[in-house]
Amino acid sequence: MRKIYLFTLLLLGLCGCTSNQETVDKSEISPAETRSIEVKSVRDYIESNEFISIIPDEYYSLRQKGRMSKEEVKAADYQMKAAAYRFYKHCTMDDKGFITCNVTSGAELKISEELFEFRLRDMKGWNDMIKKNISEGAKYKVIRIDDERYLNDLLNYK
Repeated sequence: MRKIYLFTLLLLGLCGCTSNQETVDKSEISPAETRSIEVKSVRDYIESNEFISIIPDEYYSLRQKGRMSKEEVKAADYQMKAAAYRFYKHCTMDDKGFITCNVTSGAELKISEELFEFRLRDMKGWNDMIKKNISEGAKYKVIRIDDERYLNDLLNYK
């Protein structure tokens, strides 16, 4: 009887130890741990017209948590700049600085809908800032998005 009791205690102790082991959720494994990353330039993404599938909320969350390798961060940054280039290439700006987007979906730009919505929110934030400056009578200087220099800065981002 004593042997069975000791055996049961030993078995419970082993079960307790194994249940305390940390399990790894495969969704938490960084892609860098499972595959190599090809880092293309912004220009490469633009010229290839490759679909950019980044979801900004996920990208910023993973980046903030330090869950991305340097190569992944660089590749994602270049894709974000390429998406901005594609977006603003299809926008117009009036003389006061208000931006109007001339496309209706991310599919038209070959970017994810989440990324397209992110760019639209960015544009709305800019327009709201311009509106506020005008209503307060503040002087402001507009960075022209339709200026080739702005688009070239995005295109040649390093």
